[in-house]
Amino acid sequence: METKTSLEDKIKRFAPTVLTADSSGLTMGDRQALEKIIAAAKFLDPLYRQQIWSGSEALLKKLEADTTAAGQERLHYFRLNQGPWSRLDENQAFIEDVPARMPQAGFYPEDITKEEFNAWSSGLSAAEKERATGYFFVIRRDSAGGLQSVSYSEEYREFLEPAAKLLREAAQLTTNDTLKDFLTRRAAAFASRRFT
Repeated sequence: METKTSLEDKIKRFAPTVLTADSSGLTMGDRQALEKIIAAAKFLDPLYRQQIWSGSEALLKKLEADTTAAGQERLHYFRLNQGPWSRLDENQAFIEDVPARMPQAGFYPEDITKEEFNAWSSGLSAAEKERATGYFFVIRRDSAGGLQSVSYSEEYREFLEPAAKLLREAAQLTTNDTLKDFLTRRAAAFASRRFT
């Protein structure tokens, strides 16, 4: 656990930056589309936190409830790092009772071993093995305690479905055909078993 001073020093390494854009040249539809895109992007932070560690969201809620100065400092640094590990310090935990950052993050069960995964995947068909070792699936325990591949669209549905809905709405609002096509494809990819 970090002391207040050392956490303050860590926070000082980050320079606050305000991002702005001049949207005055956009049509009303494009401005509305931009608002939808920004709203959709807000679903990706909790998705990422879930990917790195299953305990991230519960810890975030605990930090948000701590109104002490030290608690707010921990919350601020958690938000900067999108988790309880300091990225600039070799992913060392800066909050007490947090496990070391797992190399498999949240993409595999926390208790999995390399040997278990290799034994399981060696018995899979070529298509199943491609899913198990690909970029668009996570590995989870089934009801019997074995392993199974689960698509991102299923595993992260609570984030991807509303984000896709917002992207489809943005596509309907924009007058830019290239952006409309891009948003439509991204929304479809979020619902797909394979992101493309």
